Amino acid sequence: METKDSFLTTLFEKERQLDKQLEALRTTITIFQNGHPVSVAEDNEEKEKVNEIPKTYEDANTWKDKILFALSKIQNGFVQDIVDELLKYDKSESSGVLFKRITQYASTLKKKKVLGAKTVGNKFKYFIK
Repeated sequence: METKDSFLTTLFEKERQLDKQLEALRTTITIFQNGHPVSVAEDNEEKEKVNEIPKTYEDANTWKDKILFALSKIQNGFVQDIVDELLKYDKSESSGVLFKRITQYASTLKKKKVLGAKTVGNKFKYFIK
């Protein structure tokens, strides 16, 4: 039993060492990208904010927030479904312009893994991850 415990202790120590190395690597990458470091805690806070879904629709919301809001109402949908949902709350944009904008932002959010998508034919059906 002591062999198993010492093996686990060794594994936990190795994990701590790797965590330190990962933190140092992240700091170095950030310095070269932005000129200032971001701590892991700040990085985790940003990731948590990414998936905050607005409770209400507001014109001042970002397009990301508007898309998340619409998808929270319809659960999943194609770009046209998202457009239709958003038009219920704001009719100031034309359907065509809104379609292009939602297509662009939904694709970006999919790449950032905020949204997931299932391919149906040649279209994506988006959902919140």
